[in-house]
Amino acid sequence: MVISVIGYYLILISTAFPGALFIKVISCIPLISISLAPSLVLSGQISVSIIIIAIILLIALNYILIKYGLRIYKVGILNYSEQDLWKKMFKAVKQK
Repeated sequence: MVISVIGYYLILISTAFPGALFIKVISCIPLISISLAPSLVLSGQISVSIIIIAIILLIALNYILIKYGLRIYKVGILNYSEQDLWKKMFKAVKQK
């Protein structure tokens, strides 16, 4: 929810400061770009190449979250013991 609110306020800021470099850079950040990029494309502030970069970054983030998040979920959530939980979670991330 917080990410959606941030994206909404960035859309409002982008209308106040058209062509700002900060807004163009933020439009490539995964999860925020989902709400920000379409409005920037419609207003003509960013091009399709920036959208493609944002999509590639979002796919990379999803891959990282799936690869490491499943390990942490398996150890941290499905493990019912509370002894050395953080050590087990860091160990799960380091495993191949």
